[in-house]
Amino acid sequence: MKAVVGLGSAPEGDWSEVSYEEAWPTPSPKEDHALIKVIASSVNPVDWKILSGSNPPLYPKVLGFDVAGTLVGNECAPRLNDGDAVWADVGNSDWGEGEYAQLGAYAEYVSALCNQVSLRPQSINASEAAVLPLVGLTSYEALVMTGAPWGDGRYDPKADMVLVVTSGSGGTGHVGLQMAKNWAQVGTVVTACGPSNLAFCASMGADVVVDYTLEDVFDGLEDNSVDVVYDNYGAPGTADKALPKLRSGGVFIFLPGKGGALSNATKDGVTQINYGLADSSNHTTLDALAGMVDEGMLRGHVQQDFTLATVIDAFGASFAGNVTGKLGVRVA
Repeated sequence: MKAVVGLGSAPEGDWSEVSYEEAWPTPSPKEDHALIKVIASSVNPVDWKILSGSNPPLYPKVLGFDVAGTLVGNECAPRLNDGDAVWADVGNSDWGEGEYAQLGAYAEYVSALCNQVSLRPQSINASEAAVLPLVGLTSYEALVMTGAPWGDGRYDPKADMVLVVTSGSGGTGHVGLQMAKNWAQVGTVVTACGPSNLAFCASMGADVVVDYTLEDVFDGLEDNSVDVVYDNYGAPGTADKALPKLRSGGVFIFLPGKGGALSNATKDGVTQINYGLADSSNHTTLDALAGMVDEGMLRGHVQQDFTLATVIDAFGASFAGNVTGKLGVRVA
């Protein structure tokens, strides 16, 4: 099968250890696994960051987290059956060992654990679905960790809540904005982005969009006025800026990876959370995302499509930054 393979570790931005192969062995799934014929995948920064990370996969390794395709080898019955249109995030934080180590979406076939695989949304095609699993799981889990969808009577979400998504135009950002507004029904969603994406972020659900080249997202917020800060960018010092803005009962959560951290300061009634890593092991979360898509609450934006043969170009575009939404990878 055709596949994109990591051959070894390399510094960020160095793709010399990434190889496009035209005759890579097709995986043979073991018990409790599904074999998926891949139609599409997508690029997340973690797809190339793991090549230089402290916990790399065992090499050589087919890369790629997100997959949308068709089930062709099924050990997951009766929940799933051959021919089902499915999706998955095959990036388990425990890379595993040997042939069945995790990853593998950048290929014509991928083996996934049954509990990672779910029926994909019916209202969109495979290419549209493939950009959502990892960023969807991440933003959904992060918001749930902060208390979403806030149905416990503390708020009238449509009127009272203020939620900040620190970076609105990328993968987790454009998904987080839609979930906050359409699923959690937050009254005021605030975000920041570059000047070319102001209208895009507003279309994703942001009520207040700040041009970060002119001001910080927190500059226009009053102290003690914010309920939740979803710091999906994770820059150093963000928690220190967020704490004064959060009111008692508020929550700050950040995605690690860019040097961000919890603040050493504390504030009465405010909770700080390090999100950690996405949990891809529970298919019911993907079921929830599929429901959001089919109910019109969530959609993925694809800035540009690539192929397996041009995944290195996609890595370069992602590394350069300023991606609006996601970069897609068409496989079939």
